[in-house]
Amino acid sequence: SNYAGVQAGQIVFRHGRAANALSNNDGLGDIIFQGFDSGGGLQNFAAISSTAADVTAGSANGIINFTTFVDGASAERMRIHSNGNVGIGTTNPGAYKLYVNGDNYVNGVTTSTGVYLHPISNSPYAGSCWVKAITASKGIFLVNSAVNRWIGIKADGTAEISSSLLTVAADLSTTGN
Repeated sequence: SNYAGVQAGQIVFRHGRAANALSNNDGLGDIIFQGFDSGGGLQNFAAISSTAADVTAGSANGIINFTTFVDGASAERMRIHSNGNVGIGTTNPGAYKLYVNGDNYVNGVTTSTGVYLHPISNSPYAGSCWVKAITASKGIFLVNSAVNRWIGIKADGTAEISSSLLTVAADLSTTGN
């Protein structure tokens, strides 16, 4: 039949119980990517699934999970919460729009009013963080949350330390101007 509305076609996964009421955290549907392994056995390789996180009338919300399979066992890799927050390597991104648990690499410009760098354990200097300025005309500064103490390297290569941060507990020598 002809439908005069503006809504496009849909694929719907519907899950219900005998009384049609779901419970919190019920699975709603899965898209499973399968293939045959070298022995001819059918294997799951990846999946996208949805969960009804909260089924309270008027405030229902859901979650989308992205899963891969390693050695035949499923492992959740990414989760999108109903508020749009994304967790990679974690099931709980908290209040962060993007929460990455584990080492990551960003190639490109990241714009932010604040970036939190967590020390990594497998760098050449355990517990250290590596920061690289993307543009030669910019400097790199580590600033506390109140923005009243900082240490940094300016674009011209000179260092700057806020006077409230510098404490000298031994002899200090300098060269140059």
